Amino acid sequence: MADLTAKKRNEVSEDSHYGELPTTDEANSTAERGQKILQNMGIKLDGKIKFPDSKNNKADYIYIPATGNVSDIQEIKKDLFQNWFSSNPPLLVISVICGEEDHNMNDELKRELRNALYQLAENRGII
Repeated sequence: MADLTAKKRNEVSEDSHYGELPTTDEANSTAERGQKILQNMGIKLDGKIKFPDSKNNKADYIYIPATGNVSDIQEIKKDLFQNWFSSNPPLLVISVICGEEDHNMNDELKRELRNALYQLAENRGII
């Protein structure tokens, strides 16, 4: 699996950062730049989802408000894949769209969402 991931990274266009491992300074600078972009867009770094029946499968998630500018969102997606995930790209990216202005979920809804995402990842052979 690791060889396949490395091969896919090498197939990405030359202007991409997938094939290079960032130095500590580059990673710190990219992370700081990313944090500023996220803050300016009103994006909340919400943490991790721990999937049921799994000790190692955790997923990072972020909240992007409905008021987010589409071009800003496209820029952060580009940044995520070219810089933030350069050494360890995700196997699965899921976008969840909600009509709520504020994304606060009760425990039951969080559980249902987590279980649905787990089922999706399991069906795709990711976990």
